[in-house]
Amino acid sequence: MDLHLQSLPKNLPDRQKVLELKEKFPDMDPLSVEAFFVFLRTSGDLIKKIGTNLSCWGITPGRMMTLMALFNHSRSMAPSELAERIGVTRGTITGLLDGLEKDGLIQRMECCSDRRMINIQLTDKGVEFINEMVPSHFELIGKIMKVLDETEIGTLIALLEKVHGRVHEL
Repeated sequence: MDLHLQSLPKNLPDRQKVLELKEKFPDMDPLSVEAFFVFLRTSGDLIKKIGTNLSCWGITPGRMMTLMALFNHSRSMAPSELAERIGVTRGTITGLLDGLEKDGLIQRMECCSDRRMINIQLTDKGVEFINEMVPSHFELIGKIMKVLDETEIGTLIALLEKVHGRVHEL
């Protein structure tokens, strides 16, 4: 799962197109649909920008999320727990872990109590990599968000949390 929005159309409908859709679909709420398209376009562009920045470090968004989950958790984790934590399938996590292990950033370790169980742990090289890369990553995020003041960022967070909650209600 390397966050790609390749299936997303390059030119999402603008306000005029949304209003034209309203004529065909009278029950549609044009303001909600327009807001959704702006959100989708912005999300896609953010993911592309972050992906480009991460590629300078030779890493993908999926690998970054995997490393950060291990880093933030500060202990070893089973692959299934890691997959659940970052929201990918077990098959996807296996591919991510294979690449990270090949790069020497993580290691698979047998569990003491059950040798059939494997836990994943960051290597020293993995910790070092995160400590070097993350400041640049957060700097880019800061530059992107700098267009908003503190109050606007708080409002954006609240609004996105509200929409996120509604998605899970439906």
